[in-house]
Amino acid sequence: MKRWVAYCSVLLLSASAQLSAEMERAVEVSFIQPEKFTDFRAANGGRNDGRNRLMSEIERFIRERADLWLPEGYSMTMVFNDIDLAGRIVPLPLRASAGGASMGGFGSAGEQRIVESPWPPRLNFDYQVFDDNGALAREGSADISTTQFLRLSPRARQQRRDGLWYEKAVIDSWMRELSE
Repeated sequence: MKRWVAYCSVLLLSASAQLSAEMERAVEVSFIQPEKFTDFRAANGGRNDGRNRLMSEIERFIRERADLWLPEGYSMTMVFNDIDLAGRIVPLPLRASAGGASMGGFGSAGEQRIVESPWPPRLNFDYQVFDDNGALAREGSADISTTQFLRLSPRARQQRRDGLWYEKAVIDSWMRELSE
């Protein structure tokens, strides 16, 4: 009985690893010269670790949402040319910046990100969607932005720990429209 359970466990882990590897291949996200992106220069004072964290979070989110919005067996590539985060990074008053922390994980010490409707997120990218046979089903360039981004993400004010909540709402809306 123990051998059978161990054998089934190995098979299950193997199948899980295979499925995970296939899911990883379903979506490819890349960033062309992210150091020149509108707001990636300002994120975390322009340091590479802040830029890499933002890219990683955007890629993770797109992979998750692709599972929801892309038909089974389809795959997608997205190549980002520019990202302008919602809001603006502004200096804190000298007294408020004494603690050295930034708000929302953006900017350097003594700065905070102010998110208001005049400054929507804007994401510029090229994309390709492939059907389950690997044939090109759709491709194009997108420059997505909306001044209604605050309405796309009604929970955003509750999600302050997720510094990319507004950008994710715009990406999710675009992916939903793409799947229709």
